[in-house]
Amino acid sequence: MYGNTGDMKRAESIVASLKEHTVTTDRGMFWRDFRSGWAWYQDPITYQALMIRVFDELTDDKEAVYQMKKWLLNQKRTRLWASSAATTKAIYALLETNETAVSLATPQVRFLAGDSILNLPDAQAGTGYIKQSWPTDALSLEMGTIHIIKTDSTPSWGAVYVQFNKPLEEVETHGAGIKMNKKLYRVTMKNNVETLVPLAGKGIINRGERLRVIITLKTDRNLEFVHLEDGNAAGFEITESLSGYRYQDGLSYYQSVKDAGVDFFIEYMRKGTFVFEYDVFAEQSGQLSLGVATIQSLYAPEFSAHSDGMKILVRP
Repeated sequence: MYGNTGDMKRAESIVASLKEHTVTTDRGMFWRDFRSGWAWYQDPITYQALMIRVFDELTDDKEAVYQMKKWLLNQKRTRLWASSAATTKAIYALLETNETAVSLATPQVRFLAGDSILNLPDAQAGTGYIKQSWPTDALSLEMGTIHIIKTDSTPSWGAVYVQFNKPLEEVETHGAGIKMNKKLYRVTMKNNVETLVPLAGKGIINRGERLRVIITLKTDRNLEFVHLEDGNAAGFEITESLSGYRYQDGLSYYQSVKDAGVDFFIEYMRKGTFVFEYDVFAEQSGQLSLGVATIQSLYAPEFSAHSDGMKILVRP
């Protein structure tokens, strides 16, 4: 308002105060106080779009405008812009302000595997999306290291996926944007008090024992549309038989119980640490492979993780 009426001194003072309250990370610049809520005006995306236009019109701080747009785009990577109004304002801020963060031109990117240039298909019009798959016989050792050379100024992101077969007990934990830890505990009762004893070493248990599976997740950002799948050993039987919605520690999700394991469908997972647990009985004896737990954002598949594998001996 002050800028439109010519009172630039007061307008610049307000903008300077706004910038003092920003937070800047590797994902861009934003305001921590702009939080989502039930009220129509509690929408961080709308606020961010408004701030981009304010800084673009009233200042020459191109870096601040670029960082705010970077944050807005990073939000779109893992979350849904909640309303048509927020989406419209965000797209307007990205396209109509001076420092354009989105380009309709083909991205100027080259991919090098060793000294060889990887030939990729043409980018999708408008989004710049590129996808390329290679069969096993087309892979080589030099493709284990990929260098990316980008010459234009618009932000881009991507991921490389490798699929291969490996015995479950040799699988090691791995994560990108998400950290996962899966542990198995023996459930014992002493003086009517439940005690959890970690299953260590080679994982030797007796048939009929009750075990507790505890999965700990830590994510460095807010995620939407998340699928967590946990596979059990063939000789385990889950104590719960009914699927349904669950709520714990501020997290709402749908738990689907199957013979081979448990699925957790999470619509929204905020940044932080979460724990999932359920009990199983060792029904069959033998040398068993404990299934690995995997988690992936269906909205942004590059954010995923899996636990390590384990061998378990169930004695008769």
